[in-house]
Amino acid sequence: MRSTWKGGLILTSAAAALLPGLARAQSASYFDRSNNVGVLERPRPDYQALGVQAGGFTIFPSLTLSPEYDDNIFASDKDKTSDEVTVITPAVSARSNWSRNEVDAYARLTSDIYASQSGESTTDYQVGANGRLDVLSRENISGGLNYGHFTESRTAENTVEDASSPVQYQSVGGNLGTFQVLNRLRFSESAGANRFDFQNTTDFAGNFLSQAYRNEYNAFVTGRADYALSPELALSIAESFSNTVYDQKPPTTPLDRDFTSSETTVGADFDVTQLVRGQIQVGYLHDSYTSTAFRPVNGPAVHARVEYFLSGLTTVTGNIDRSVLDSADPTSSSDVQTLGGLRVDHELLRNVILSGQGSYETDQFQGIDRTDHRVSFSASGTYLLNRHLGLTGAYSFLNESSEGAARITPYTVNVISLSLVLQL
Repeated sequence: MRSTWKGGLILTSAAAALLPGLARAQSASYFDRSNNVGVLERPRPDYQALGVQAGGFTIFPSLTLSPEYDDNIFASDKDKTSDEVTVITPAVSARSNWSRNEVDAYARLTSDIYASQSGESTTDYQVGANGRLDVLSRENISGGLNYGHFTESRTAENTVEDASSPVQYQSVGGNLGTFQVLNRLRFSESAGANRFDFQNTTDFAGNFLSQAYRNEYNAFVTGRADYALSPELALSIAESFSNTVYDQKPPTTPLDRDFTSSETTVGADFDVTQLVRGQIQVGYLHDSYTSTAFRPVNGPAVHARVEYFLSGLTTVTGNIDRSVLDSADPTSSSDVQTLGGLRVDHELLRNVILSGQGSYETDQFQGIDRTDHRVSFSASGTYLLNRHLGLTGAYSFLNESSEGAARITPYTVNVISLSLVLQL
């Protein structure tokens, strides 16, 4: 599963307080990528939340209020309906202050309240915890657990087009990993499992739409090794494997959609001169399915993110990704997604951040004749008033077109939002 496109951007001031500290190894000179600092990651001591001290922990509470205007809430040009949406997001995170080891926990609730179309209103929540045990100075063991109730956006790549209300689901997951640095060598390994349960819905005519065929269990293992040629450049090789099992077959077809996925990539991790930092992984992916009716998916795998530091005040970030996603269509085995994007962040003033980003995405559904094309753009400006208060204005645009015998209805969505963050 993956997060979906939604109008509005998270405030820079809140993000630093809400992100839990995942597994972090002690700094090692050969893998320290701090030659350059991006606009969004630059420390701003006068504007960052201090939190509330509670024994060996620091607690970071926050509240985000975001009125939005969405000109196409159903993501359909056949029935283009606009509405005003109020998004309320209280959140809290706790982070340990220990000299060794670390424990983080977080809880977040998001309510989308529609002014006219109350049937679209939803409340989601998520709780989780992460921990890191420092075995040696450059070795650790980490793990995490999470649980949440979520709503698929109407603009998600893989959602039910004719559902009368947004599809909701629960997820629970856990992971365990290790990390070692041995001079020029760095190793990381992880394993985990996730469970997704979808709630049934109806179409606009009131007909029952079962989503039970989407309930799945997914288990995965990953491994990666890096070798540092210098303090600025490391080469890597990575391998991942996952197995997905669905609870039942779709009601409209006897096809078994269980599958296994594997991916092998090689690449580079670099931070050279005062201009460029990034990670590039390229390789081969393979998905095979239990049902012989579905052809295996083979092809290139690409995961790349490169930051160009135009100046100390401007960061340009480009990314490319090609991967395989689950498909909500019961007659399709999967969705091969290729995504490319570009983002620019500019520090106009110490407390004023301007951002703009655009992306192009193709989703090629396997087993059916359907290819989607998605073009998105967003622009935002964040004003940090002080360490307790921040304001962001944002505009988002999404255009989706589709081709093939199983194509969906094309649409465009424009969202304007104004977000206020209160934090301690």
